[in-house]
Amino acid sequence: MNMKDSPHIADISNQGLRQQDLTQRIRQLVQQCRPGQRLPGVGALARQFQAGTTTVRLVLAQFGQEGLVESRNRSGTYVAQRTGPAPIGILSVMDVFPPEGSRYFQFLMGEVRRELEERGLPARMYVGDYRPWELPVEQPYQLGIRPPASFLADLRAGRLAGVVAVDTGESPAWLPEFVHGPTPMVGMGFFSQMPSFIRMANPTAMAVKHLVEQGRRRLAIMCWRSLHPRERQDLIDRTVFTDAVRQHGLTVEPAWINDDFNPARRNAGANALRELWGSRREKFDGLVIADDVLARTALPALAQMNLSPGRLSIVCRANHGDQRLAPWPIDWFTTDFRPLAKALVRQLLDRSAQPTLPDGLIVPCVDFIESSIDSEAGFKSQVAMDVPSSTQAYLSS
Repeated sequence: MNMKDSPHIADISNQGLRQQDLTQRIRQLVQQCRPGQRLPGVGALARQFQAGTTTVRLVLAQFGQEGLVESRNRSGTYVAQRTGPAPIGILSVMDVFPPEGSRYFQFLMGEVRRELEERGLPARMYVGDYRPWELPVEQPYQLGIRPPASFLADLRAGRLAGVVAVDTGESPAWLPEFVHGPTPMVGMGFFSQMPSFIRMANPTAMAVKHLVEQGRRRLAIMCWRSLHPRERQDLIDRTVFTDAVRQHGLTVEPAWINDDFNPARRNAGANALRELWGSRREKFDGLVIADDVLARTALPALAQMNLSPGRLSIVCRANHGDQRLAPWPIDWFTTDFRPLAKALVRQLLDRSAQPTLPDGLIVPCVDFIESSIDSEAGFKSQVAMDVPSSTQAYLSS
């Protein structure tokens, strides 16, 4: 087999790959191949993914232990013949690997796969090339995007036992063909069109409550605006923040709500913070940063603006274990992906056996990490979530 017959994924960014990213991409490459197909050599894979040959060998050795590939003496590495039960597909139409995007979907896909593996169920991951951070601010979503062709081919051919769609894209034109088909599917998100889907509890109201308890009375928020017609307006950060501020008897200052930007644009967080701070002569004393990507540049900008913890308290949303460095200790609401993954897999398995299930479950998956001014160690405690009792019973069963 010559190189022109080898699989090629030139449209996937190869910069800054760590081993876990390399593992996912070579896994995707293997999944696109037919059983018995010879993979490119170690050197060719290393050049294609801009990685070291030692790292590539480690990944291929791991796949050999998993039974995905087999090494033939003096011949090369081949995709193993697939036997056993059909895998469950884990889908994101968005490219989860580039550093510009949020690691949220990458973390969640990994936890879903881990949950499936703990149950002895095979998984196959599919990652698309949709990059919403490259869209202009006035177009925060894109119509007509599609998942990888390999996913659609496997779904149409009945090669998947089920699908967990971590991200389907907005208004997915491809979905109606399959949503009521024989393959059970569950989705994640506010505007999922799946017959069964999971929502993550929104911690913005808790962030407001925490700032008020600290004595802060002039509150601001930086978040990602959604213009999508299917997204419930009562669940987006702007609305949740506004309602929470008013419930505490405080005044909502429109100039201190900044969501008119694309968070993944270069220096978006720093620019949004400076814009907020300069919007009025009177300054806010409490700030909610409701997006993990915004925090990347907003937090380093605090020192450049000569702000201090006595002048401004901050609560920031982040992914579990992925808190960003700040010039002083701040408080965090972090997403724990384990209960999300557990709920998605449980919902899928239950839907396989029973077509009628509650939809739109809101999953409690937020930890609160408070950092003391005197100690960066801080402490961690589970936050009680205002979640419907049916969801609590579903998760605990």
